[in-house]
Amino acid sequence: MVSRVYQEYMEGKQTNKKTSNRESCKGQLALTVRAERRFRRIVRSKRSQTFAQITTQLNGGANLSVSKWTVQRSLNRMDFGGIRATRVLLLNARHRAARLAWAREHTDWRV
Repeated sequence: MVSRVYQEYMEGKQTNKKTSNRESCKGQLALTVRAERRFRRIVRSKRSQTFAQITTQLNGGANLSVSKWTVQRSLNRMDFGGIRATRVLLLNARHRAARLAWAREHTDWRV
C-alpha cells in the first residue's frame, strides 16, 4: 500500500487529497502588489533588519496584518538572501597611528 502511494507520488499522480504540492497551491497571497512594493522599499532601506522588525514596519503603515512567516516567505520569493556582517578586528591606538602614518606618506601617491 505504501509503496503504491509513494510510486504514484513520484510519478506526479495525486491520489490522496491530503498530500499537496506547495508550488501548485493557489491560495490568496497576503501581500498585494502595492504592499509588495512597500515591502521591497522597507527591506532595501536597511538590509540588516530582522523578520520581526520588517513585520512591525509593514503592519504599522497600512491596514495590513502579516505574520513574520509571511515576511520570510516573501523575502525568499523575492530572492533577498540573508546577509551576515563581516567580522573584523577592532582598531586599537597603534593601528590608528600606523594608518595615519601610511596615509601621510602616501598623500601624493598616484596609481
